[in-house]
Amino acid sequence: MVKRRRETLPKYGPVFDDVIEILYRTDPMGIAWDNPVKGEEYGKEVRDIVARLPDARSGRDVAQIGQDVFHRWFGIDGRGERWDEIGELIWQAWQRRQAETLRTGVGEEQTR
Repeated sequence: MVKRRRETLPKYGPVFDDVIEILYRTDPMGIAWDNPVKGEEYGKEVRDIVARLPDARSGRDVAQIGQDVFHRWFGIDGRGERWDEIGELIWQAWQRRQAETLRTGVGEEQTR
């Protein structure tokens, strides 16, 4: 996890950790318990979701991105009924990080 965080934090910024936390907590595939290292089960999926966040305009867009990513990685939609909630949580985290970037100017290169 430390290596992945070191590699992804400069590119995606703190929103990566936010999304890892959200997916670990909501566990859309029911597999997070399988790995005691928080977030390891969803690392690739988080990278794909975060990379597409700049294209999202709402929590519903993020939910669709999440379903697309989970379909790609797992071959299924990742329990679709949960994605409305997950998408909204990720959207809120993304908006919060965007507002912080605008307010402080820190991380601007990370969110583009």
